[in-house]
Amino acid sequence: MKNRPLSTLNLTITGLLGAVSGVWLILMPFILDYNDDKAGGSNAQLLSIICGVIIVVVSLLLVVTEKNEGLKNLRFYGGALLVFMGIWLMAAPYLFNYSKLKNELWGLQVTGGLIALVAGFVIQEIYTRSKE
Repeated sequence: MKNRPLSTLNLTITGLLGAVSGVWLILMPFILDYNDDKAGGSNAQLLSIICGVIIVVVSLLLVVTEKNEGLKNLRFYGGALLVFMGIWLMAAPYLFNYSKLKNELWGLQVTGGLIALVAGFVIQEIYTRSKE
């Protein structure tokens, strides 16, 4: 079979969705008002901002390196990191005992799930195209 170049449209869209999700994570503590210090709101705020910055950087790295065939492995590992970050965001409210805070719980659950789903698509796309 002839090797096809990676679908740049799919990877660009998913990379930009990841970057938008990361920006949402950074802004979410301020929009949803994570300020309950006794129940762990400040920890949720810190986690959301740190994970958001990591997700924005990795997502933009995936978009910038998408045309370089030599960095295919880097994109694969970046996608795997984003899947891990999404799962981490979904598990964090339970691991750090702030699952009783509704804004933090649902914000991290939904955003983490979307990030894991989009990043899983990126990994599947890269893996499928590399095997052709």
